[in-house]
Amino acid sequence: MINDKMREEYEAWVLSEFPNQHMGQFADGEYHSTTLQYCWMAWQAARIPSGVITATAWRVIDAKRMASRLLCCTMCGGQGEVYSGRTSYEGYNQPPEPIMDKCGECDGAGVLGDEQECLSILDELEQVKAENAGLKTGYEAYERVNAELTQRIANLELCQTASLGVSGIIKSAASELGFNAAGEDSALDYLIGLARKAGALRAECEALRDDLEQNQYDVNAWRSSEESVWIEVFNSEGDDPFISAISGQITVDQLALIQAEILEYREDYFEKGSGLYIFRCTHYQAHHDNVGMTEPAHWETDFESHSPFPWEEDVVAMSKEQSHD
Repeated sequence: MINDKMREEYEAWVLSEFPNQHMGQFADGEYHSTTLQYCWMAWQAARIPSGVITATAWRVIDAKRMASRLLCCTMCGGQGEVYSGRTSYEGYNQPPEPIMDKCGECDGAGVLGDEQECLSILDELEQVKAENAGLKTGYEAYERVNAELTQRIANLELCQTASLGVSGIIKSAASELGFNAAGEDSALDYLIGLARKAGALRAECEALRDDLEQNQYDVNAWRSSEESVWIEVFNSEGDDPFISAISGQITVDQLALIQAEILEYREDYFEKGSGLYIFRCTHYQAHHDNVGMTEPAHWETDFESHSPFPWEEDVVAMSKEQSHD
């Protein structure tokens, strides 16, 4: 409440500092309570140090200042008159005087409304600002989502282009392999079938290669070894040595070759005498039908292995006994 002392201080302030001493006073001399309260708040704010004024007080003061600016007509600048575009000339060599018309925006009052209306405009402005901030945030989110969708569309278009390229490659490859099909699926199925067959053939080739390597290993091992047989060679004075018995498995051709070997070295056999001899032949020289080798065998006699017949030893012993008698 404003008491008498406040009213006296207000009158003194108005008469000494306020630019218009009649502001806030009606014709009947009574002060308008709302105007007086505003002025009293402003006067109190002027007396309080700036650091003591609360934020609420500053908001009230700023709101009133904003209201005073909004009350002012923007068309005439609060003057109530606007330039009509015509000028009057009062006398010779006198500067022209502009002819003013009443402002049609504020109807010559210079203001657009009361303070309450202006404050409602301020509230509406704050609401619009908040809505605008929300719309801005939503628009930024929309822009981000739109950018992501645009990138996804570009990626899908790229994938589609690549898919068309792959489809063309599939059809071309199937055509080169002798398969003509209008659809991509059938060509792809054909290529998949060929790939599976190729995989099976590859596995079969690997198995055959393993078998070949094993057979080659066996052949090499067989070639690096030798074969030997025991042959009884009988010779007598005046006759060629001949084969009387064989201990082993050889072919008829090999037997003929061994007989030729004996005849070629008959003198050595005569020197050694009848008995058992070991004939050796390396496998890579042998005639072996199972391996497929067709070259003649070359058998060599191991004369160190000569073992005379038992009955020859008996004959020699009997001859020695007769000579002693």
